[in-house]
Amino acid sequence: MGFLDDIKKFLNPKDEPAKDNVAEQKNEQQEKNPEPPVQQTVSEQVAQPEPQEESGVGGTEKVTAEQKETTVENHTETPKPEEQNSDKVSAPQIRAAVIKKISALLKPLLGKDDFKGIALYATQSIYAIALDKEFENMLRIEFDNRGFKSLGNGKVEIYESKPTAEAHDVYDNIIFAEILTKESISHYAPRKARISIYHGKGSLKQDEYILDTAADNKKTYCIGRGDISTKGGVFRENDIVIDDAETNPAIVDLNKYVSSSHANIEVLDGGFYLKAMPGGIANGNATKYIRDGKVFKLETDSMSYPLQDGDIIELGRTVLLKFEVIE
Repeated sequence: MGFLDDIKKFLNPKDEPAKDNVAEQKNEQQEKNPEPPVQQTVSEQVAQPEPQEESGVGGTEKVTAEQKETTVENHTETPKPEEQNSDKVSAPQIRAAVIKKISALLKPLLGKDDFKGIALYATQSIYAIALDKEFENMLRIEFDNRGFKSLGNGKVEIYESKPTAEAHDVYDNIIFAEILTKESISHYAPRKARISIYHGKGSLKQDEYILDTAADNKKTYCIGRGDISTKGGVFRENDIVIDDAETNPAIVDLNKYVSSSHANIEVLDGGFYLKAMPGGIANGNATKYIRDGKVFKLETDSMSYPLQDGDIIELGRTVLLKFEVIE
């Protein structure tokens, strides 16, 4: 079975036994199909340590090689619980367990609802996959049910990385959650970033663009082909300009699929967030960002997504921009 098949089985388990019954089912299977005795090879016998002395009723006696062989044949090691269940846990089970722990985390905070959102950190890729859009929707419903409107409408940030010091363990020391406040977001937010072309995929009007929130005092950086856009009857000036005067035929073919009003980078709580504009979601030209080899598609212009250092922004399936945090 290939890696993709494993992921599909993980996200959509079929006929999966309950976790609590795994050990019982495994023992029943062993009783029906007992494993053959373990036979030692000549090299294994040579490698065996000298017989140990064990104390018995009549004093000290040696354990012979024949007795050891009998012990090996009759001994069946019981797997540890984590070994039994590690390949049996599915994405729905992970989602449910994480949401339950987050609910417990919120219980002492009832009556206080001035939060900005929640950040989740998964230290292993297979667990990060479970924190998908379905999980986010379930989490927002849980926030609403518990009366945390600001969290239900707030940001849900998911990182495949080590957690911050403020994060709490919500799943077996693998997934962690941090409730974000305005202060915590501002403390970790980047102040300055660089935008440049990634590996020659397209061209900008200038070599790079520096986004400096302190010096620019801007809330939005517009991205599009050409300096000015009047798309949809709305006038706007682009701050990050995909070159519409490019002369290299190969680059022209890349740039032409970018809309004049394609995407924005917004400054929220001091951080940078990517937002698709109508021109960046129409006609199959969805705006995307790529993080650690994974592609995330922005299918709506109503939400903003936090950018991290090293993210790649894809415009019109052809132009790639690199986002770098400077400070």
